[in-house]
Amino acid sequence: MLHSARPSLPDSSIVPSSSDRVSLTTATHSELPRVRNVHSVPSGLVLTNSNDRPLTSPRGSVETCLSAALHAVTASATRIAKMLRTSHTSAGPGRVVKAAGLLLAVAAGCGFEPAGGGDRDGATTDGATTDGAEGDGARPDGTSPDSRPMPDAAAAPLCADPTNLVVCMPFDDGTRTNQVAGGPQLTTDTGVGSTPGQVGLAATLGAQSVAWWDETTALDLQPPFTIEMFVYYTQDPPTNGSSDMQRIGVFDNDSQFSIFLRWHQASGAVDERVTPMCNVMSTAWGAPITKDAWHHVACVHDGTTLTVYTDGIAGIPIGATQVSTIGTNGTTMGQNCDGDPTSASTPLIGRLDELRVWTEARSAAELLTAAQR
Repeated sequence: MLHSARPSLPDSSIVPSSSDRVSLTTATHSELPRVRNVHSVPSGLVLTNSNDRPLTSPRGSVETCLSAALHAVTASATRIAKMLRTSHTSAGPGRVVKAAGLLLAVAAGCGFEPAGGGDRDGATTDGATTDGAEGDGARPDGTSPDSRPMPDAAAAPLCADPTNLVVCMPFDDGTRTNQVAGGPQLTTDTGVGSTPGQVGLAATLGAQSVAWWDETTALDLQPPFTIEMFVYYTQDPPTNGSSDMQRIGVFDNDSQFSIFLRWHQASGAVDERVTPMCNVMSTAWGAPITKDAWHHVACVHDGTTLTVYTDGIAGIPIGATQVSTIGTNGTTMGQNCDGDPTSASTPLIGRLDELRVWTEARSAAELLTAAQR
């Protein structure tokens, strides 16, 4: 029997509850408890078996509610179908209505919604959800819908398609190995660690970290090209000194192309914000990002325009042509490459993850997919 925290209602009284919302999961017949009756009341659900032993408490487990609901729905549907097939029945219309009401009560009480509903980022949730005691959207495991990370298995391998890839660094093996066969490997890799990242592990960098490729034609990029990665910074750029010091190095090939985080006041903005920028003699800006959070940043040069994508959203493109190849200092990750690239300059204090360098202009759809990993 189904009881509530309030006084029991007669079978004919059905008060739907809109406060409980769960995703419908499947259950085998052997998992279904025996249920004698069903009521739905605003205060929550309490299920009991034929011996009046409670199966759950108010706002109890999703699994128990669903198992009981499925059993009751099956029984009610069967009863309705049998009654409708009978040309004349002593039960009369009242019992048909009562059986249908039982089915509706169950649906209202558990608040069925289609499983795998979309979250605010467009991704599907992978498990049942239910309101917590305060209606905060908590999951049965105690986490909120936005706090439980998606499993890494949901993301395709980062380097699965090597076509037009020059550098691909997932960092998941705890190293800074370029997984592109024959691609350039770091010449200097000091003071760089490993830590949980956006997907799997990430490279963690500090004030003395150096990740540097010596001069190589593989990284003397000409358009079209794309440089993309996840960035997580924990210290803002300096606010004093020369303008060249008021920035954070993310990826830099001296005098050729670079990605930095800099203070920038966008048109119409009231103040400066930390903003990703890409420079190839001309400078394109993305949208501002926040400290202590993961953001996907991409610089795309398609041969005529240069665009910075922030979390999959394009900034304002600017006109750009070929890229200079006069630099001879190589390429750095997580710092400026000016001067001596083996000595940290304007370093990134934070983390990088899923670094890829392409000799193609990735599409907006491809970058949005990458940003949602």
